[in-house]
Amino acid sequence: MSIQIFPSWRRRARMHAAILWTLLAVLLPIRALYAAPTASPLAVTVELLAVEDAGAIAGVPTFNGGGAPYFVLNARAGGAFDDNFVLFDLAALPANATIDSAVFRLHVNAAANPLAIELGRADGAWDEGALTWNNKPTVTWAGFTRTAAAVGAVEWPIKPLLVGWLDGSQDNFGIVLRGLTPNTGGVRADTREGAVAPRLVVTYTQPADEGPRPDLGDAPDSTNHI
Repeated sequence: MSIQIFPSWRRRARMHAAILWTLLAVLLPIRALYAAPTASPLAVTVELLAVEDAGAIAGVPTFNGGGAPYFVLNARAGGAFDDNFVLFDLAALPANATIDSAVFRLHVNAAANPLAIELGRADGAWDEGALTWNNKPTVTWAGFTRTAAAVGAVEWPIKPLLVGWLDGSQDNFGIVLRGLTPNTGGVRADTREGAVAPRLVVTYTQPADEGPRPDLGDAPDSTNHI
């Protein structure tokens, strides 16, 4: 009678399969730690308040309106309109942000009659405490108007302008507002010293922070040895 010292080939195959499944059960969770995360980009909305603003009056060319609590948007005596300058600091926007939307919001606090208001781009530097009609920079006007029909918020979408400021194709000297409707009176809006400061409402997306991968030392995974 012979004695079988080694298992049969069937038993060996079953043992090998059991060992393989045990190794897979150990190694697959480890590899999952190294798999690229599927985090979605972050969408963020921020409101940037004006850091400087001032009105310049054509009829009083040496007057400085810095520190006043409101802009005058209606026509002055004689029919001229003020140029009202507003500046924003964009440092809070991340360098890797993708701008989804940007809206300039102005709060009208008095509206005796409907008034068309034009938004333009300031083309040179100015200072809130020194701005006058005589020294104000040139302004690019492009017929970008909104109508203030009542007390409340008036908004202009300005995403292309903001993107230009951020990518350096336009210098950020701020925006300028003026009324257009003749023979109007009693239309004003808050400055940053008023009740509701002018603001830039920006929604942007930035890549999700995946964070560092865990260091498992000599774990049997090639991605740990770069």
